[in-house]
Amino acid sequence: MSQAMRGFALLVGMAWSWAGGFLAVGSEAKSRGMDIRRAGQHALLSGPVGEETDLFILDRSGDLQQWDEIARVHRRLLPYPEAASTAGAFYRLTSRPRMPEADDWTNQLDLENRSLFMQPPGSGLGSAPFVKFTLDLDQDGRVYFQDTIRYPFHFPFIRARIPGYADMTLVDFERLALREDGQRLAVGTLVLAPDAAIREAGLIFEGSEPFPRERIEEWFFSALDRMGAREAWTVFYMPSFEQLPVARQNEDYFRERGIVVESASRWAGAVVCYARGWALGRVKAIPGSEIAAAYGDGRLSNGDILLTDHLPAEIPLVAGVITTEPATPNSHVAILARSYGIPFAYVGAAALQDRFHAVEGKEILLVLDREAGGDCEVEITETEGLLSDERRREILESKRPPALVLPPREDPGWLSAAAAGLWPEDARYVGGKAAHYGFLSREAPESTRPGLAFSFALWERYLKQEAPGGETLQQKIANRLAGHTFPPDMLRLREDLAAVRSWIEDTADFDAGQRSAIVEALGGFDANRKIRFRSSTNVEDSAVFTGAGLYDSYSGCLADDVDGDDRGPSGCDPAESKERGVFRALRKVFASFYNETAFVERLRFGIAEEQVGMAVLAHHSFVDEDELANGVATWEVRGGHGDWEVRGEVVTQLGAVSVTNPDGNTPPEVVEAVYAGSVAEAVLELRQQSALVESGSVMQWDEDYRTLAGRLDAVARAYRGWASSAEDVVLDFEFKKVQNEGVVVKQVRPVPQPPQVPPPVLDESATRAP
Repeated sequence: MSQAMRGFALLVGMAWSWAGGFLAVGSEAKSRGMDIRRAGQHALLSGPVGEETDLFILDRSGDLQQWDEIARVHRRLLPYPEAASTAGAFYRLTSRPRMPEADDWTNQLDLENRSLFMQPPGSGLGSAPFVKFTLDLDQDGRVYFQDTIRYPFHFPFIRARIPGYADMTLVDFERLALREDGQRLAVGTLVLAPDAAIREAGLIFEGSEPFPRERIEEWFFSALDRMGAREAWTVFYMPSFEQLPVARQNEDYFRERGIVVESASRWAGAVVCYARGWALGRVKAIPGSEIAAAYGDGRLSNGDILLTDHLPAEIPLVAGVITTEPATPNSHVAILARSYGIPFAYVGAAALQDRFHAVEGKEILLVLDREAGGDCEVEITETEGLLSDERRREILESKRPPALVLPPREDPGWLSAAAAGLWPEDARYVGGKAAHYGFLSREAPESTRPGLAFSFALWERYLKQEAPGGETLQQKIANRLAGHTFPPDMLRLREDLAAVRSWIEDTADFDAGQRSAIVEALGGFDANRKIRFRSSTNVEDSAVFTGAGLYDSYSGCLADDVDGDDRGPSGCDPAESKERGVFRALRKVFASFYNETAFVERLRFGIAEEQVGMAVLAHHSFVDEDELANGVATWEVRGGHGDWEVRGEVVTQLGAVSVTNPDGNTPPEVVEAVYAGSVAEAVLELRQQSALVESGSVMQWDEDYRTLAGRLDAVARAYRGWASSAEDVVLDFEFKKVQNEGVVVKQVRPVPQPPQVPPPVLDESATRAP
């Protein structure tokens, strides 16, 4: 044994079915207080206290020849459970100095030692210390508590530290850890009360679906048994949103087994504002599990103020959101609420919850703001009998978004054009995305794939085909969607939109002339490489409306449409058993014009359907396997050309892992770029590291980032020159780093800056909530 490895004792447990068992220990172990004893269904092994930087390794053997590691802990082995049925087992405890770069986890967590905990800044519930952990179900539930500062998420830690998972993908992680069928890992979080004087903790288990109560019980005690020095602590089960229904239905079951179901709200302050603003609407109390159904059947509408317990990841557009269970300031709901000016807050105090429940079903004016000290201020004013119909209309109209001045779609007389010749004013012919692609093609041709735009002429000719019954497809769609107003009847609207999308995707088709023209237009593309067809409408990518995420893009293979048959596999991907042609992809893009959210937004803004439509931007697809990185960048440009000031933010993720629709377990990298005048003088700062990168940055530092900044700066200057305006602008970019191509910029669009609307003044009857 090396000098660095120190052996303390050999522990021999003979036939643990005997009462009391049998133990033989070395003299050194006795002198340092090592022991082993029975405790119910477990044998508890404990060891000596080492130095702060010691690592203890506990091994087990059945023959004193083959030893298997069963635990690795920091500083000392506190009473550690080992299965009492392990008959005739031998145990060996050794120690060595801890290596900071590798020993960033432990199988036993000392609750009095916070070295592995993440401690968020601030005060209140948001500052609660927490540590992530993983149960390896293949190792009898061995628990890995990770250094949560170094590894704030489960996925990268499991890949790096748990044997057998070095090649695990995100898809594997979802299957092996977050779903019951085939599960081999259980992942969770231990959170402590934010007030150190309150010796309470909560165990949270994460999953994409509810887990059986028996599994939760098993995992709870597995994690609890591996917590040292917990005698003075009270540990609750705090179910996540997905586990909440099972937890509530089985509170008695858990209580009988010594598990108390609780919520982090027991530690929360009275109120937390996630998004400031105001709303006039009727309060509707809807459980989090019923929000989607309530929106569909009419119990919840866009004009209501939602009062709920837990929030799912996505909710429909409502006037305001109040939750009685804590959320997070970076949740999807919070981000969207800030974007739309929707007030959103958590209320934890019982008196304030009672105040909201007292106005359930009533119309109120809700105002959320922050006082000078940063605390959240809530005002509730009951408006029943206080507002005339005319005054109510005035208030609601003041909150409505400004009317959109959009270029009505026009048929330019041509079917397609090269994107390099397009300008923003051409959005009337090819939509916003394709029109803005022209800036990329001209100003950064070395980092932009050649693009082709199909104009609204293709859309209009497609809609004029005759549908069953003698009317055109355009007339059939208009008749089906006639009568819908904002806010819509969602049940009826969903049914109507589904029918329209089916007509476009599955029933209607391009005629022979259109097919021939499409194939000819795509002649410059490699027929055996997938082509990406991207939605480009005149209701997006403008200075007043972004429309991000409303429509869909699809890839198609030209070879599949010109090979003379409809048999697979695809000519662009032999792994695809069916053909995936370009005509199919174009129809799917067209159908996405009638996505639910897109149509509701057009209703909300009062946009006439006959003035809008779908054009398409086409370029070669990006293959996931070739992507080294992908990201988005925001360039805030202030001042004139002689006094140029830019603050840029680059958000990047490794490979093809999405940045625009991120997974909660994989936070991206964030780099800030600041410069005045010349981009060559830009100061770059790595503000957040990607969870998928062990060290350093996602792209090559800092060469790739300076290259990207130079290309984005060129596009921004061209945009300001085209706009001929001294006003500040904010541009949003999407980019990728691709094998053998380097950094490729794939999209630019202006980001609207919505005006701030102050809350209405009613009269002195307005009362502040307690």
